[in-house]
Amino acid sequence: AFSTTKVKEITIPAQVSDIPNTILQNCENLEKVTFLSPTLSLGANVFKNSANGENGFITFDMTAVTSLTVTTASGSASFNGVPKGSVVYCSTTSIMENLIAFFKPLVVTNGGGFASGASFSAYKLTAPSQPEHIFDGWYTDASLSESNKVNSEEFTIDQYNRLVVDSKVVTSGILYAKWIGLED
Repeated sequence: AFSTTKVKEITIPAQVSDIPNTILQNCENLEKVTFLSPTLSLGANVFKNSANGENGFITFDMTAVTSLTVTTASGSASFNGVPKGSVVYCSTTSIMENLIAFFKPLVVTNGGGFASGASFSAYKLTAPSQPEHIFDGWYTDASLSESNKVNSEEFTIDQYNRLVVDSKVVTSGILYAKWIGLED
């Protein structure tokens, strides 16, 4: 349907829960995909060779997804060929186990989402928002201990496909958002 088109941004509506193989393959201008369905199944090579180029990246906003199935075929994954500067944003850790083998970095927004018009860039984290809360930064552990707070919004992926932030390897490949409630 969208394979090889010049689409830059696409929102998959809530009533669409199955994304078949290669549907967004070779979309060279693709920068952002937003999934609104709480249940999502991704076929093999869905995004293969999309966002090509030296500065190519794709932002995956999966903050509405609570259940994810990733289909693999012949050793290839749904995120096969996605540029290294890309980021997957999820609202909870519940779908992480289905993604971590295929993708880094994974970013858990802990209930946060993105305002319309939020800006995304390759190798850079975008701060989410949440009503009645103040975003307190990114952390390398789910316990959100202050000693594991990330000081930079920028990241790299090293030659071993590991996430590196603040010149430190994030072994899990996952970053977590911390929130301060306005009542606190």
